[in-house]
Amino acid sequence: MSLYVVSEAVKLVAGRANLKLIAEDVGALGNIEGGTLTAVTPVTGVNPDAEIGAEGIVGGAEKESIEALRSRVQAAFKNPSKVGSGADFEEWALEVPGVTRAWALPRWMGPGTFGLAFVRDGDPDIIPTASQVAEVQAYLDIKRPVTAEVYALASEAKALNFRVLLTPDSTALRVAVEQSLRALIDDEGGPGKTLLNTHVRGVIRNTPGVHDYVLPEPAADVVMGPNQVAVAGVFAWT
Repeated sequence: MSLYVVSEAVKLVAGRANLKLIAEDVGALGNIEGGTLTAVTPVTGVNPDAEIGAEGIVGGAEKESIEALRSRVQAAFKNPSKVGSGADFEEWALEVPGVTRAWALPRWMGPGTFGLAFVRDGDPDIIPTASQVAEVQAYLDIKRPVTAEVYALASEAKALNFRVLLTPDSTALRVAVEQSLRALIDDEGGPGKTLLNTHVRGVIRNTPGVHDYVLPEPAADVVMGPNQVAVAGVFAWT
């Protein structure tokens, strides 16, 4: 059971008020999509049940992993100048808690403008909510030069289905191949990218234990749209 603390005092108007809450649990454990909360220490004369708003209680993110921090620091060293370039916007977006991958999209609203698509791999749904997009936009507005225009965006998920016939075939080998394919999607499935069929075949072939395979689906390269991010769809093995 998660507990939440009211962060600001409010005044009832016609018996109702909007509360700002902070989860006591650290990370995504404190996120909740909907329903009601019951006061642990109710106020006399006030209904102890509070209805959660349409967007839920969100924004909690897991602590950044050592690998993610290392990758972010390495990217910062490779891009020391901060003039509002695409690399700058990606780096700044990754500084927002919960953002794990980001892509700058040049000329999004015309010359000199960028879109900034991002995902949150630690959340149940990697596609950000409206409030999470607003959070990234607010941070980019703080960091960007006044002459740079950037628009934070919720990426569109493009589900990729796979059908693979393995030789030999076993549950353990299926799990290993699926993990390899999911890693490939994360690496090469960003906006405007092309997931090469040769790369899909390569990760299957190089998975330890695979002697032979047939790949009916996908049968060709998969091209992501300007704001599409590849996500794993259905894995079939027969």
